[in-house]
Formats: sequence, C-alpha cells, structure tokens
Amino acid sequence: MTICGSFALVNSVGASTPSAASLVASAERNAIAGGAVHEVIVTKRNGETLTAVNDIGTNEGRQIITLTGGSMGEVIAFDSQNMAYLKGNEVGLKNYFGFPPSAAAKYAQEWMKAVPSDEAWSNIVGSTTLKTDFDTDLRIVDPVLSSRYVTINGIRAYEISGTGASSANTPATSVKLYVSDTRKSLPLRLIEVAKGVAATIDWSKWGEELSLEAPSKFVPLP
Repeated sequence: MTICGSFALVNSVGASTPSAASLVASAERNAIAGGAVHEVIVTKRNGETLTAVNDIGTNEGRQIITLTGGSMGEVIAFDSQNMAYLKGNEVGLKNYFGFPPSAAAKYAQEWMKAVPSDEAWSNIVGSTTLKTDFDTDLRIVDPVLSSRYVTINGIRAYEISGTGASSANTPATSVKLYVSDTRKSLPLRLIEVAKGVAATIDWSKWGEELSLEAPSKFVPLP
C-alpha cells in the first residue's frame, strides 16, 4: 500500500462521498508527504507475536522490534546518507535478523553499520521512510467503501475493505483500511488477515518531529 503527494478535500461542504479508490490514493499521497509518523505494528503468526514500534520520516526512520521469546532488535536508517545502523540481543540477531549463532553471540547489543553494498541492505532499510513504508502498506486490490463511519483514536474515519496485493513470497490477504474523514485524508489503521497470520498497523502523531542521531560507536556489519 502506498501514500504520496497532494492533499485531497474529503467530505467538504457540498461534496459527494469520495470513492474507495480515490480515498486510498489520496491517503497514500498525503502519508508520503506527511513529514513523519508514529507507527505501531502487531503481527501474530503461529502462536508468536512480533511488535514493531516505529518513527518514520521522509529520509530517516527508527524501528524497535520485539518478538515472543525475548528477541529484540533496533534499526536507525538515514536514507539520504545511505547509512543504517542495527543492533539486537543475541536471540534477536539470530531469530529476527538471521545472524548465524556464532555471529549473534559475538555482536549482541553492539551497533553495526550497514551500507548499500551490503547484501542485507534492502531488508534492513525497508519501510524506514514514508515512501518505502506506504508503497508497501497501502496496496489494496478492488477497494470497497463501507457505508458506515467508524472512530479511530477519536477521529472519524472511512472503512475500506479489499484484498492486499500478493507476491511470490506473500499470499493475498483480507484487508481493512481506515482513512480519516478530514481535509487531509490520512491512514489511521490497517488490519490484514490471511491463513495463520493477522496484523494490525496503527498510525498516529502525523507531522511529529524526528531528531535521530547515529550511534557514536559501531562496527561494520559482518
């Protein structure tokens, strides 16, 4: 799913109800142009839970990840500088980042610097900017607008149902997207369900100020 550019007028005086497709498109544009956002993702699969608490801007972002079983990891990425930093505890490096056991033990709780020439670069920095995040999150096939409004975190919102775009590695999912009924339509919540997996993404604090700093001590990504 995606969010870019200009701001759409939603439900203004005398305006007709927008279509589902136009709401998704305007929410995508506005999100990408939104400056920054606080994002919380909760994914449940096969009895395990992954939680990601993220702050994402136009050219930088931070992700803090926890998994059932004690796995922890953190990523700070600076897209405009082609630099990213990651760290995790031993189980997080092994189970989330895919480190071999010996490397996970050696580099546990140590910041590592990644650059675009690293093989894992795209996986590390994926969804750490507004464009990369919403280009993924808002891909909805055949969206349908519900006739009812809902309230998300005190904000009146449209409910849009559809199917998440599938790929070679991800099956199609049942999706519900909630878009604010405001002059700048923005995504507020996304719920995705597929066989054996369910995920909820909440977005808030649009336009928040990010002041991320690179770690002072780090080693190259092994």
